[in-house]
Amino acid sequence: MFYVLVLVVVIWLTAIAGILFALQAFNTNSGQTRSITNGAVYTGVLGLTIVISMAIIVPGLLLLQPMRLWNVFTMERLALTPRQRFRGTRASPHR
Repeated sequence: MFYVLVLVVVIWLTAIAGILFALQAFNTNSGQTRSITNGAVYTGVLGLTIVISMAIIVPGLLLLQPMRLWNVFTMERLALTPRQRFRGTRASPHR
């Protein structure tokens, strides 16, 4: 169901963007169909560019391992001794 809704939203956004792109053509009453088509194509290309950029950027950000980095900073902050701070570990409360 989610994918169907996403598909419907993408189609509507592309259609509305094409119509908004063609507003000048509606005012001058010339080339309306061509302008709507160009606007839809331009919007589709923009959407594809955004998706491809995200497909490259998000895995690159995940390579930085943000959750592990957050854990290291947290353990460093909670460390009691300089050695624990260096290793990024926390002392066990039972020692």
